[in-house]
Amino acid sequence: MGGVRTVDRVQGRAEAVEGVSGGTGPSSDTRRVGQVLIAAKSLVPHGQWLPWVKANFQGSQPTASRYVTLAQNYSRVNSLLDNNPDLSIREAVKQARE
Repeated sequence: MGGVRTVDRVQGRAEAVEGVSGGTGPSSDTRRVGQVLIAAKSLVPHGQWLPWVKANFQGSQPTASRYVTLAQNYSRVNSLLDNNPDLSIREAVKQARE
């Protein structure tokens, strides 16, 4: 029974990712995608994260990682955006990790 619920929850996370992914720069949608990916990762069995990303996320695994990092460091990203609103996702992640 618990396994079915977990599958349903993971599928719900996949649908949530699909509903908000596709932006070109850091935004609240980017943060939401990262939050959904973080939640989905906690539900996916060990060793199944990369296959899940490939099957359920429209971007690549590195892109998924960038979304997660942005969600985890959103306050820092917002500060960076205040100084440079044209900042790319890749550059925001790089700076947020510093």
